Amino acid sequence: MRNTLLIVAFAIVALIFSIWGYNALRANSVSGKIDVYTAVPMQPIAMLHINNIAELQSSLLYNNTYWLDVSKLEAIAPMHAIFMKTDSLKDVSSDIKEFLSRRETLISIFADSLSTHSLVSMSISKNDWKMMKKGFLKNLFPHYKSEEITIQHKDVLLFSYQSDSLYMAFENSIFICTASRELLAKSLIQSDKKTSIFANDKAFQTVKEISSRTIPANLFVNVKQLPFVTKKWFHPDAQRIFQFTDMYADWCGFDISFMEERIVIAGFSSTSQNNKQIQLFNQQEAGVNTLVQSMPQHTYFFNHSHITQLGVYKKNVQKLLSFPQQQAAKQQHDQLTTSTGENPSLFFDRHFDKEIAFGYAPYTSKFDQNAFVLIKIKDEPEAIARLQRMANESSPVATSTKNGNISIIQWQSNGFAGSVFGSQYTFPEEYIAIYKGILYIAPSRNMLVYLLQQKERNRTLHRSSTYASNTQSIYQFANNTLYIDIPSILRRMQSVFTPEKIVWINSTRALWNNFETLILQAENKRNDLQFQQLVVNYTKKTEIDILEEKQADMLVENEQPNIEDTSTIHTTQSEKTETTTPESASPTPAKKTRITALKTWELALTKPIVTSPQLVINQTTGLHEIMVQDTDNFLYLITSEGKLVWRIRIAGRIISDIHQVDMYRNKRLQMVFNTAEKLYIIDRSGKNVNNFPINFATKATAGVAVFDYNNNGDYRFFIPLANKKIALYKKDGSQPSDWKFKQSTALVNKPIQYFRSNGMDYLVASTNKKSYFLHRRGNERLIPEKPVISSSNNNFSLIYTGGIEKFVTTDKNGNIVLINPNKKVDKVQLRTWSSQHAFTTFTHQKTNYYVFVDNKRIEIYDEEFNSVMLYEDIQTKKPSIMLWENLLATYNEKSKEIVLVDLIARQVVANDIKTDKNLFYIGQLKPYKKTCVVVSEKNKVIHYVLN
Repeated sequence: MRNTLLIVAFAIVALIFSIWGYNALRANSVSGKIDVYTAVPMQPIAMLHINNIAELQSSLLYNNTYWLDVSKLEAIAPMHAIFMKTDSLKDVSSDIKEFLSRRETLISIFADSLSTHSLVSMSISKNDWKMMKKGFLKNLFPHYKSEEITIQHKDVLLFSYQSDSLYMAFENSIFICTASRELLAKSLIQSDKKTSIFANDKAFQTVKEISSRTIPANLFVNVKQLPFVTKKWFHPDAQRIFQFTDMYADWCGFDISFMEERIVIAGFSSTSQNNKQIQLFNQQEAGVNTLVQSMPQHTYFFNHSHITQLGVYKKNVQKLLSFPQQQAAKQQHDQLTTSTGENPSLFFDRHFDKEIAFGYAPYTSKFDQNAFVLIKIKDEPEAIARLQRMANESSPVATSTKNGNISIIQWQSNGFAGSVFGSQYTFPEEYIAIYKGILYIAPSRNMLVYLLQQKERNRTLHRSSTYASNTQSIYQFANNTLYIDIPSILRRMQSVFTPEKIVWINSTRALWNNFETLILQAENKRNDLQFQQLVVNYTKKTEIDILEEKQADMLVENEQPNIEDTSTIHTTQSEKTETTTPESASPTPAKKTRITALKTWELALTKPIVTSPQLVINQTTGLHEIMVQDTDNFLYLITSEGKLVWRIRIAGRIISDIHQVDMYRNKRLQMVFNTAEKLYIIDRSGKNVNNFPINFATKATAGVAVFDYNNNGDYRFFIPLANKKIALYKKDGSQPSDWKFKQSTALVNKPIQYFRSNGMDYLVASTNKKSYFLHRRGNERLIPEKPVISSSNNNFSLIYTGGIEKFVTTDKNGNIVLINPNKKVDKVQLRTWSSQHAFTTFTHQKTNYYVFVDNKRIEIYDEEFNSVMLYEDIQTKKPSIMLWENLLATYNEKSKEIVLVDLIARQVVANDIKTDKNLFYIGQLKPYKKTCVVVSEKNKVIHYVLN
């Protein structure tokens, strides 16, 4: 709760500056020379330096897929709520926005073995502080008792409620806030000195000077403080994973970028002579990680190093070891030295080929038995003979057994790699083999055989779709790369985290499952500076995705290698070919239990609905709301809890989807739709926006399409008209003069579609005589070699197949039509479908599937056009398809029910959701966490939650 209060306090300050107004602030502004670091009283574990509050808010609130989920955490929720307020208020004046962007804020984090505390410091003026004390904070904390106290002979404002306290003070033009009285006292003493404790810290000053001030925030990490955190968070069994933190002794400075589906933190670590990480890779060149081609496919952690000068590296290792560590390494090395003088150091001098890694794969339920070491070697035949000779000459003689034609050696002592490269490469027992240019070391014979089999069967990490997609944004060359598969680590949390932290992780598990991977890369730039990049990838997952990942791990853990069969490992060409095909084969459908629908509410309207329920976002709460129109043309806005907000009459039947736009770039959303006669834009209260509605020159033949090409609010509204023209409007209601499309050969009877493929824009307009593929100004960009006429009930989609992106649709007979970028048109005939058939595509594990729904038939085809599912207990005259995650929803007119098909399991999982119309919605409906369905019966709108 204390950290929550502190975050609230930081957001409050931002809110105050937004509300007050630019003129008053400018008159009382503080000097740009104020150093917020002077309030930091001791060495923190990390500091977040916020350069631009407004940009940080925008990045968090609107430009990514993860913040809304992260903001559900108890400690983050207050910050999110106040960010929403400040973000809306900053647009009141451009002057206020400019002032906010110049406000410097620092959040410092302190940790020891028992507790963690935070300190906010911000440069403000004396008048700012008076205004805060005068009453604003008291109004913001109505339930908290406020009083003025004295700490270190300084006036302090204390807010307290039950056992929680929040201390605020103003000293030397710096606002200070913390939940710790002791920390505030230290900060006041330090502020009096007017000198930063980092003034003479060369390592910190180096990374601070390099850090960019043009981005929203910088993160400075004091890595020598990390042991306090690792001891508090991580189980002793996971020591090998987090041992890399011991290599740092100074500061790392990062620039933080909040991208759409990932967080990228890039910067530098600096050094005194104590930074082991930089010293270790001194004089080493960065390189490519090829060992992922030999790691098991489900590897969930690895630490890879690229070493170009082994002699220098070995000297660096020795310099970094304490005297007892040096003696232990020497003892291990001496025990592995043979009677003829052979030893691991000489072996690697001759055969080491620049790369070494240790990692973990889910072979057993025992965490420590899942470890492995991989070392790339050269001159493999000589290396194999040398390793066997060393085993034979060792004393006592090492054990040598065979698995197929591969020798597996177990020395009577350990440290074969660890005595040379460092203790993290050492296991209590070590089993060693060389196969296909890689030296493998594992803690058990079974684990070693499993590693060899995975390599032989081409089940390696670089073939994993998760690894491939999450490493696209990382650097190809690095000295050191750390890779963590976050969901896999969480499935082994009992062996990774302390009991206290396991409780907290379990309480927020749904959030952390969506974080895919964490990748940390390091590259030495000079003797005192190392480049660092940290990438965290986020993908919103369904419960099915999570279940599939867990099942995959369980299958691996239960897959025992064939230890005794001497034919286990061999290299015939026929078997190599055979083992590479499963990647493209259709996956076996998983078993799926039936879904049940729980009715949560219903709302009676005046008349039955005539439009499908459509969702819009409440800009204030971030929750969804539902919009429908009835037979009397009344438009309704309904909350996610089934409460009526308003209803207004529209002059005509809505024939389009309802789109949301931010016309004024102030996060206040409007709704866009059209009837046959008019284009409407209304605000949240149902009132028309200026210049709207617009009357069309002639009737519209399809719904409006809304595009914002560059995500800058420069909207374009496209409406096909009965005069065979496509009307184009800007957000001010004007029509751009550079729109060149003259007239189509027939009526455009579907909304205009927009695609971006191979770096080019395509606007697609469909008629019953041809389809037009236009660029932004309306000229034809792509003219297929023969006219393409899409079926009346279907649009185009874009799929990736055969190494290129293609447009795909169906013709009136249900033939699949593929349009290539080179204008070639391919047709695939599967069977004859009615002209009213519904068609769509979906992709699962990089494989495309084609879905048809027709009267009395639902059928799915795989990428090779083989039928993989058929369902015939359905009857519908005009089929429809709605997709949500792994579910397909369609309407059965015969039984008047929604039919749900699990596309992954390939089976019907529900067919008992009653509705009397082919008008429904399936998908997310915030705040509900599970999939929702909205249907109608007579004049009622009914909401279900799927279980």
